[in-house]
Amino acid sequence: MARREDENPNINILSGASFDTSSDERMREYRVKWRENPTKGIADDFPIHLDIESTSVCNLKCGFCATAHEKYPAGFMRF
Repeated sequence: MARREDENPNINILSGASFDTSSDERMREYRVKWRENPTKGIADDFPIHLDIESTSVCNLKCGFCATAHEKYPAGFMRF
């Protein structure tokens, strides 16, 4: 399938399909866990994905975010 000129070539890389067909068995197993663990309520010994926010500086006031409640000082994570 030809890519359109205005398409970002990285989108295909980031989509699940390209990872699911990887020749690396460990990557395929990881992608299965990524897709199925949340829907089946499975918690493995080690997290599949981890988000680290390196800053609490934000001018948005999202109701679900701890920084919106001004309980924590705004700043950046030390290296």
